[in-house]
Amino acid sequence: MRARGSPVTRKADVMSFEPGGSVAAGGASVLELQWVFRALWRRRLLVASLFGGVMLAAGLHTALSTPIYEATSLLLIKFGREYVYQDDVGGGGGGIVPRGRETLINSEIQILRSAEVVKGVVETMGVETLYPQLALAPPPGQPLDSIAAARVLGNLSVRQVQDADVIQVSLRHTDPQVGARAVNLLVDLFKEKHLEAFGEPQATAFLEEKAAKASEELRGAEARLLEFQAQHPQFSLDDKDAILLRERSELETALRDVENQIVAARQRSLTEDPAIPGAREELLRLRLQERKLLNTHNEDSRQVENVRREIALVEETLKAAEQDTSGRHRQELGMLGARKESLQERLVAVESDLGSLPALSQRYRELERDVVAKEGSYERIQQRLEKARTSAEMDRQKIANISVIQPAYAPLQPVSPRPMLNLIAAVVVGSGIALGAALLAEHLFPNA
Repeated sequence: MRARGSPVTRKADVMSFEPGGSVAAGGASVLELQWVFRALWRRRLLVASLFGGVMLAAGLHTALSTPIYEATSLLLIKFGREYVYQDDVGGGGGGIVPRGRETLINSEIQILRSAEVVKGVVETMGVETLYPQLALAPPPGQPLDSIAAARVLGNLSVRQVQDADVIQVSLRHTDPQVGARAVNLLVDLFKEKHLEAFGEPQATAFLEEKAAKASEELRGAEARLLEFQAQHPQFSLDDKDAILLRERSELETALRDVENQIVAARQRSLTEDPAIPGAREELLRLRLQERKLLNTHNEDSRQVENVRREIALVEETLKAAEQDTSGRHRQELGMLGARKESLQERLVAVESDLGSLPALSQRYRELERDVVAKEGSYERIQQRLEKARTSAEMDRQKIANISVIQPAYAPLQPVSPRPMLNLIAAVVVGSGIALGAALLAEHLFPNA
C-alpha cells in the first residue's frame, strides 16, 4: 500500500489533478475516477459538513419563510365596439380597427397595471387589510397609500396567455383570501377604467349638434329645390326639353285657332240680326201712318195715340235687339282676345325656358345633388348618433367586451416556499459545493 501523500499513478493520456500533473498531447481531458473517489473519501468530513450546512440552511429557510399565495384570474378580451373607430362627423366608410390585436392586448395590460387602478384597490380595501404590518409601522415622511400601491404593483403579474386573447392577472400575498379579493377588485376597477379610456362621453352631444345642423341644412336644400320647381314646373317631370317643345307646338296651334275665331267673330259682328231689318221696316210704316193720321186727325185723337204707342214699342224692341247683338259680339271678342293674350304670354315663357333650358337644367341638377348629398350626410350622422347613444348606454350599464372566464379564488397551496423544490435544490447545490470544495482542497493541499 502506498503511503499517504504519495503521487497517484497516472494512466496514459490521462490528466491528473495532483501537483505536477500534465495532459498528454492529443489525449482527452478525463478525470481519473479513482483519484476522485479517494479525494472524496479523504475529505469526507468537509463534504459532509458543507452538504449538511446547505441542507440545514434550506430547511431553515423553508421552515421560517412566510407562505406566499398567488391568486389568479383570467380575462377574455373580445374585440368589439371599444376598438372600432367611427367617424364622428358622419363621413363615409365603416368602422375600422386601427391597431393590431397584440397592440390592443398590451394596451389592456397597461390599463390593468395603471397607477389609478392599483390605487383604487388600495383605497377600497384599505392598507390595514392589505398590509397590516405596514399600517402598524408606516415609514415616516412617505404616503402610506403610495407605498402600499407600489407593493401591490410589485407583487402583481399581468401577462398575455400565449396564442390566446386571454390576460392572466396574478397577485402574490401572504393571505390567500385577501389576495383573491384584491385580484377580483382589480378586475372590476379595470373594467371601469377600460370603459372610461375607450368611451366617448362627449360624442353623443357632439353628434346631436351635428345632426340638428345637418337636418337644418337638408330642409334648406329641399326648400330651394321646391322653390325652383314652383318657378319652373317642367323640372318636376322627366324629359323636360321634349315637354317644352311639345307645349310650344300646342300653344302655337291653339294661338292660330284663337286668331281664326277672332276673325270669324268680327265677321259675324258685321252681319245684323235678321229681326232688326223687319223691325226697322215696321217702324217706317208706323211713322208714315202717323203722318197720314195727323193730316186728318188731331194729335190727341185715339188713332194717333195708338200709332204712337206702337212706334214706341217697335223702337224699344229695335234698340234692345241692336244692343244685344253688339254686346254679344263685344263679349265674344273680349274673351277671344284674353285667350289670345294668355296663349301669347305662355308661348313667350316657353320660348324663354327653351332658351335658358341648359342653364336651368344645370341649376336643377345642382339643387338635386345638394339635396342628395345633405340627405346622405344627415343619414350617416343619424346612424352614428344611434350607435353613440347605444354605446353610451352600454357604458352606463358597464357592459364591456371583457369577460372574466376565471375569477380569483383563494389558493390552497402556497407558491413560496416549496419544500420539495427547495429540497431538490439544496441537494443539487450542496452536492456541487461539497464536491467542488473536496476536489479543490485535494488539489491545493494533497498532503494535508
